[in-house]
Amino acid sequence: GHGATLSLFTAEIEALTELNTVDIEHRTGRSLAKRCIAEEPQVTAMVAINDMVAYGVIDGIKESGFKIPGDYSVCGFDNIYPSAFNGVALTSVEHFIVQGGKSALRLLCEKMEGRQSRALDRGAVIRVEYQTRLIVRASSGKPRQV
Repeated sequence: GHGATLSLFTAEIEALTELNTVDIEHRTGRSLAKRCIAEEPQVTAMVAINDMVAYGVIDGIKESGFKIPGDYSVCGFDNIYPSAFNGVALTSVEHFIVQGGKSALRLLCEKMEGRQSRALDRGAVIRVEYQTRLIVRASSGKPRQV
């Protein structure tokens, strides 16, 4: 199961269909999953822009009569708290948004308090990065035969 999910992120796999939308809510995931199932029957995995959309994808897949991960693997992006507990535990990409926000606030406070380094006084840019991490859970597995 883990290898199939990891290979998606490490191999150069092109998406068969990109379903673009600005609405990033549960209902969007549900409707896009149903559309993808109808239009692209060879698809075996769906990656959502965030975990809430991924939950909608899961519901759309189940409502269409399919199983997760037996028929489809689903991956979200942000690893929100309920991801491990909601029905089918959701595979998700952790990108440490909370830690990034805390770092930004700390840097801002240091600047406002005059504690920043001299490099910052000269207009230097500070870049803070966190390594993303794939959290593999029950929503991903070996691809079905197409």
